[in-house]
Amino acid sequence: MNYPLTIAFGLISLVQLAMLVFLYRRLGHLSVGNPAPAPAFMAPDPDLAADVMVGALRKLDLRIDELEVQARQVPVAVADVVPADRSYMLAQRLARQGASAQQIAETCGIFPSEAELLQRLHGGTRH
Repeated sequence: MNYPLTIAFGLISLVQLAMLVFLYRRLGHLSVGNPAPAPAFMAPDPDLAADVMVGALRKLDLRIDELEVQARQVPVAVADVVPADRSYMLAQRLARQGASAQQIAETCGIFPSEAELLQRLHGGTRH
């Protein structure tokens, strides 16, 4: 799964939700007859503010559609996960059998620091 795209979708959805809640509250205040004071960053005309919000939401919706299309085009590398798991399983087995960290790293293709950690966790003797 492509985590950066998932996070981007989530953030965009949260922004859309916040804008919708703001717009709903703003329009709710207007329909009851208790207009909330307009913040300094907003135009005094509530219809203009609503139009701006709707336009921003449309742009965000289009951007989400573009990101979804891009996400579908990115290949998912599922095959990479399985060999890495196997190499760590082999590294654990080697550590249990008493192999050195250097031997584990060379045999399994992992970093020496990872091999040292595996050796300390799964090795017969504790350092």
